[in-house]
Amino acid sequence: MAAGMFKRLVSAFPVRLAAGFTASATVLALVGILLLDNQFVAALDAAARGIAAQAANDELTWIFKLVTRFGSTLYLTVIGCLAVILFLSLRWYRATWLFLIASAGQIVLHLGFKYLIGRGRPEPLVEYAIDDSYSFPSGHALAGLVIYLTIAWLVVNQLSARTLRFAIAGAVIIMIIAIGLSRVYFGVHHLTDVFAGWLAGLLWTAAVMSGDEPAVSPNEKTA
Repeated sequence: MAAGMFKRLVSAFPVRLAAGFTASATVLALVGILLLDNQFVAALDAAARGIAAQAANDELTWIFKLVTRFGSTLYLTVIGCLAVILFLSLRWYRATWLFLIASAGQIVLHLGFKYLIGRGRPEPLVEYAIDDSYSFPSGHALAGLVIYLTIAWLVVNQLSARTLRFAIAGAVIIMIIAIGLSRVYFGVHHLTDVFAGWLAGLLWTAAVMSGDEPAVSPNEKTA
């Protein structure tokens, strides 16, 4: 009986949620510690900046300025609000709550570790206006991954057409990667800021999405 109770406790969504948040916070804390006077990390970030500087041109700058907007607080807030309105209009109440939980968690992780680690921003490689917030982790990378991946997951899980599911998933993955790379391209974040944001965001999103339930069974999915 005790073993059964423990198994049910471990499999409970709140427990998975807490474990996911703890794992995300641990990743950010460990990476943040590694950033302190670590020559390998410094060399990795410097190499990424060098590649970005060599690749810079007017066309790429225009593309990345467009892409990076979709990871900004303004765009994510608007898109998040639209997602909530859509979910509520479709009576996807579970999806609404999961999205709100995911959004709240990424805010705590993002802003909390910016001030806990306090890593200064690098000098921009191209002309680009930045705020005075800290560099680690990249908010565009972490928040962008959580918001877009959560929306995509919740929507895809309600679809039966396999082709459409793959198309949405592929588009979102490309967008997430492009947003993160744009921060390195502009030189407003170190590569490790972006990687840490991606990893922490992925762990947190997976924990939240473990509470989702598909609307269709695998047998009902069509190609």
